[in-house]
Amino acid sequence: MKKILILLICTLSINFTSFAHSINFSLGQDNIVVIKNSEEISQSFEVFSELYPNYLKNKKIFFDMVESQNKEGFHLIGIVEDNKIVACINFQITTLIPIRKVMYVSDLITKEKYRKKGYGTALLNYAVKFGKDNGCKQIQLNCEYNNYKSHKFYLNYGFILNSLQLAARL
Repeated sequence: MKKILILLICTLSINFTSFAHSINFSLGQDNIVVIKNSEEISQSFEVFSELYPNYLKNKKIFFDMVESQNKEGFHLIGIVEDNKIVACINFQITTLIPIRKVMYVSDLITKEKYRKKGYGTALLNYAVKFGKDNGCKQIQLNCEYNNYKSHKFYLNYGFILNSLQLAARL
């Protein structure tokens, strides 16, 4: 008998037309980088490993995943402190019926040592501006249902809980 794992995930979104959050890049553009080269990808592996310790045990697999996502139109953006990447956001613009252009944020991570410095907000601000500049009508993301810290962060930012996403392993 085949076992199916069902995950409950909260889906949060912001409609850009009604979104009035002020966007402030107080960190400066020098701190925000588009992650492209192998050194930056290697540093971002360290950030992602904190979020996914059970899944990311091999840099080669991570590099392959980033390369695949780049081909699919994902954007991996980081914040640099102490000459290393300490926070990342990963997003993609896609088209959904009936919303049309939508930005989907797949990951937003700050290394634990660097939290509470506004890096998550700065990266989300970057993504929101990018989405607006590229004609997106909405930004969406998923959080695991028991990740209360991230729920609070996104709700305080202006996201609303708009659906419950179900997932099953294949």
